Amino acid sequence: MTLDIRGYAIVSDDNCIAAADGLTPLSLRNDKDWAYYQAALAAADLVVIGRRSHEAEPNIHNQRRVVVSRAAAGLEQRPDAWWWDPEQTPW
Repeated sequence: MTLDIRGYAIVSDDNCIAAADGLTPLSLRNDKDWAYYQAALAAADLVVIGRRSHEAEPNIHNQRRVVVSRAAAGLEQRPDAWWWDPEQTPW
């Protein structure tokens, strides 16, 4: 079985992916990057996403998601996604 893992991040000039509030600043977003990212999500078999991103970007396409969060009890299925705390349930 071949496993193809791809990661996406928009990084600022100071090598950050989020502001002090933990959110991606609007200044880092542009339409071309957003379209590219959305196309990659649509083609994915599984999306692994952080809690804040999951909350900010609702799963409107009903994709299979794993939300990485300390708020998960290990690995648990919730109505909106699978939630995973790698510290409690290692890979």
